[in-house]
Amino acid sequence: MEDFIIYLLKATICITAFGVFFRLLLMRETFFRFTRFSLLIGLVVCCILPLIKIEIKPKSFDTGNFFLIEYLTQINNTFSDLSSSNKVSTPPYIISNEEVQAVMTESRSERKEINWLNIIVYLYWLGVALMLIRLGISLIRLQTLFKKSRVIKQDNHLLVICKEDIAPFSFFKYIAMSEEDYKNNPVEIILHESIHI
Repeated sequence: MEDFIIYLLKATICITAFGVFFRLLLMRETFFRFTRFSLLIGLVVCCILPLIKIEIKPKSFDTGNFFLIEYLTQINNTFSDLSSSNKVSTPPYIISNEEVQAVMTESRSERKEINWLNIIVYLYWLGVALMLIRLGISLIRLQTLFKKSRVIKQDNHLLVICKEDIAPFSFFKYIAMSEEDYKNNPVEIILHESIHI
């Protein structure tokens, strides 16, 4: 699951970069076949590019904790050597392994680590939820518009004539336009929108 989420994040970054590139350089292009071809190729590349593995060295352990543990271990070993050679009786300040573990645990608990992957995953799902809510609102508004309008069956599509002044659009088998557009130039609009369908 974690690999899939990382793939989605990489693909999202690639598609965003491609979208910016497309808007800046190809949006006003009048060669529509070239534009469609570049859109399709760009989307395929954006889906394949995140699958390429880039090796990154693993994060090294915290050197601060390492030096503290090494120092405590050396002190412990020094006093252990002295006590084992009977030069010194067992002093009360020898540090046991449990105490070293306690110091390690305490230093870890003091450091509050932020799990960036969890934050990114939560932000991603928040974005998905917001986009689904937006899609739901748009579909409800579209359904409301279609219910208030007159629907005419033509060939393979349904023509929706709205009382409101809207820009013509197509949605699956529906072609929607205002009454004014339907009176003035319906043939061109229907032809244009049927091409989109």
